[in-house]
Amino acid sequence: MGRRHAANARDLGYAVLAYDPDEGSRAAVSAGGIDVTDRLADAFAGDIAIIATPASTHSDYLAQAIDADMHTFVEKPFSDSIQNLGELLERARSKGLNVGVAQNLRHHPAVEAAASLLRAAALGQVMGAVSVGASYLPDWRPGKNYRDNYAADPMAGGVIFDWVHEIDLLVHLLGPAKVAGAAAVIGRHLDMASDESAGIVLDHVDGVLSTLYLTYASRPSLRQTMLFGLDGRLEIDIPARQLRLFSKDGAIVEDTVFGGTHADDYKSELADFIESINGNTSPRCSGREALDILKIVTDARAMAGLPSRDQVRR
Repeated sequence: MGRRHAANARDLGYAVLAYDPDEGSRAAVSAGGIDVTDRLADAFAGDIAIIATPASTHSDYLAQAIDADMHTFVEKPFSDSIQNLGELLERARSKGLNVGVAQNLRHHPAVEAAASLLRAAALGQVMGAVSVGASYLPDWRPGKNYRDNYAADPMAGGVIFDWVHEIDLLVHLLGPAKVAGAAAVIGRHLDMASDESAGIVLDHVDGVLSTLYLTYASRPSLRQTMLFGLDGRLEIDIPARQLRLFSKDGAIVEDTVFGGTHADDYKSELADFIESINGNTSPRCSGREALDILKIVTDARAMAGLPSRDQVRR
């Protein structure tokens, strides 16, 4: 993701200097045409910092970026802990610095269309939603042991952290939420210490309930969200970039497959963050919003009995 954001920033017309402590990774970044350094201090000498490191390091790097008076864009999840994030965001606000978090589904055209339809009350009274994020972790990076991936980290990995996009999507469309229930499965199939599957129930405003099923242990992959109302149903297919709207009698009112790719969404989220700086506005996913989402994530993990750096620090 760091390489992707660096390339996107360059394509948007900005000079980019990437920091990576690993010699092999630096070579790969350099081969992509990005200037790279092994000196961390050099990375905090610009106007905008992009943090795409392991989640457990995000808050430390965010603090350094704020100290360097840099606007900061942070890859998801915002962190593996809510500790200190509120204070860091207040420091950034007091210095006039924007902090945004990479929740690229907010820039997905089917999600944008769904948000517009909900604002227009296309479903009538919204009752709830179901979201599924299912894939097979060993297939993600062929030739590499998935147990060496960040996803296998029991403290900062697992499906609940990794599929934070789906949690953000539901809150983005249905409003603020609290965790009403959560359960997780460890080691049933993938033989790793992090959560490979999880179920979460969210209680949104006005009595709207949503449920999520998230898993690293399913083939074929599926990434869909259905929203239910008294007057219709919306279906969002993320990989297919498709939106379908059904009337209350089951007729298909709209069936749109949007163009573009996920690469466009990634570029859009970075462009939006840069525009928020230039226009002195809030990015589409601000640090404050991302902190609220992270609280949902950490609450769900706690309810599911998963380990937490917050618990360790307390």
